[in-house]
Amino acid sequence: MNRADQQPGRWENVISLIVPYFLVVGFFQLCGYWLLGLGISDIGSDLDGNQELVVMIFNASGTSLLIWVFLKFVERKSFISAGLHCPPASDVIYGLVMGFAIMASGYLILIRSGEIRYLNSSFSFKPFLSSFIFFVLVAFTEELLIRGYVLNNLMGSMNRYKALLLSSVLFSLMHLGNANYDWFAALELFLAGILLGLAYIYTRNLWFSVALHFGWNFFQGTLFGFNVSGRHTYSIINQLRYEDNIWNGGAFGFEGSLLSMILQIIAIGLIYLLFHRRQASTVTN
Repeated sequence: MNRADQQPGRWENVISLIVPYFLVVGFFQLCGYWLLGLGISDIGSDLDGNQELVVMIFNASGTSLLIWVFLKFVERKSFISAGLHCPPASDVIYGLVMGFAIMASGYLILIRSGEIRYLNSSFSFKPFLSSFIFFVLVAFTEELLIRGYVLNNLMGSMNRYKALLLSSVLFSLMHLGNANYDWFAALELFLAGILLGLAYIYTRNLWFSVALHFGWNFFQGTLFGFNVSGRHTYSIINQLRYEDNIWNGGAFGFEGSLLSMILQIIAIGLIYLLFHRRQASTVTN
């Protein structure tokens, strides 16, 4: 983006969202707990998969409503302007394939190195479907908020790479309350923010990021049996960690490992080459 196109006031939209976000999304989540027959004292306690899905539905609804209100009445823009335009089908496929490739590579390397051991596998449709919907909502909600609104606005008032770095810091801090979150997990999630946001700064389209985010979580937890950002989930494959260490990510999940960091850096390079070249080709044509 050229300096002439930047609008210094747009970063203020991000600041002004913070308090309403906690109030509105917090209220919606409390409604979800109320529907489940739970109260404020139950917040932070362990929920089963169906309960987590209900709370996530309310979380996604509150976040989407808030972003819609800010786009319509603060920025005078459509909801689609956050990056919800119809994408090339290839972007969704690339995102899903990359998420699977990272997790499959990590799983196989850890198996071969003796860091983890395959125990067994089983499939149950209802928890599988619940997990699928849950991770779709997580991916859509977090991408809409962090990339579609926060990164989009920051790019309107600063260099896009600076905006990407700052939004990645915020993405990492979003997970501050997650179980087993530490400085290394924070660094990992910062890299994940760059990984998820890099395509957006070139395309202003969310769907590659949503697909990658979903694939990352779903294949990590539901397929290969790792925890996801400290959260245990239903999984088809059951595995055993011999010990919690920096290579397997321990209780935080594979995304809290050094191996994940290496694979993320490789993936960041691939995304940069793909979308940078696509943008250069479009400009040339």
